[in-house]
Amino acid sequence: MNPYEGYKLYGPYVHRFSKRKIVYLRNSEDDRIYLNLSRYVMEMHLGERLSPQQDVHHVNGDKTDDRLENLEVIHRAPHNSSHAVEANARRIRNKSGQFVN
Repeated sequence: MNPYEGYKLYGPYVHRFSKRKIVYLRNSEDDRIYLNLSRYVMEMHLGERLSPQQDVHHVNGDKTDDRLENLEVIHRAPHNSSHAVEANARRIRNKSGQFVN
């Protein structure tokens, strides 16, 4: 089943700031939906739209690798906190323990 029945697909395009691939879909009433390519690939695979609480996670960490075998659906809250932990682990602290970057 196609979750975007009646929409025409445009793209993928590379977002000029994030460098991630995006697509947009447009129907006959000129309604538009903009999506990351990874989310579109997963929704088409599952045959249904993901809820706003669901994210598509790139298993290998490369956000430009949108192959289906590199994608998994996870809940948004744990996904965001796992990325925050990773980001903090990469940050550098000065001698007094404060982050310098």
